[in-house]
Amino acid sequence: MLARLTLRARAIALFPLAALAVHDGFYRFGLGPAHAGGKGHGYLALAEPLAGTLGALVLAGLVTRLVAAWRVGEAGEPGASWLRLWAVASAGLLAVFGAQEFLEAAFGGGHPVLLEPGGWPAPLLAVAVGGLLTLFLRGARAAVVAVARRSSRRLAPLRPAPVSRRRLPRSERRRTAPLSLSAAGRAPPSPVAVTH
Repeated sequence: MLARLTLRARAIALFPLAALAVHDGFYRFGLGPAHAGGKGHGYLALAEPLAGTLGALVLAGLVTRLVAAWRVGEAGEPGASWLRLWAVASAGLLAVFGAQEFLEAAFGGGHPVLLEPGGWPAPLLAVAVGGLLTLFLRGARAAVVAVARRSSRRLAPLRPAPVSRRRLPRSERRRTAPLSLSAAGRAPPSPVAVTH
């Protein structure tokens, strides 16, 4: 089952881990560690193990896909565009971070730090973590394709050299009588003598 996850499902499973990386990076590099334990961050105690579990499942799926590619020699579904995947991941991470901050402000009694002057690292972190997510997904796909290619060479039966299908020149073609082909209309008479 883990090997059958689509690229979209793997990206969705890794997304919470990436969103937590943006959130953690923002508080480590943007506002400083003093704000990291602020109000409204109590949900992180549940979110971090859940995101880690999803990430571990994706890694287990990658190992399963690599083993299947080695056994069968098939890579699975085609990959997505680097740029498109990176753009969607970065925009999604920034949107999730913004939603997190608004909810933390609403339930923690404060104002969203994303709108403060110190909120500028958030888009940069979203682009960086989106790039890392894209790099992981595309790198995993490239690894599976490489293993599948190596395996297909290993599994390919030895084939005889292909027969040439080139046409012979007219001078070298064998002539056949037209009545010996399908143009005759009926079979030739039997060579057995008929007696009356």
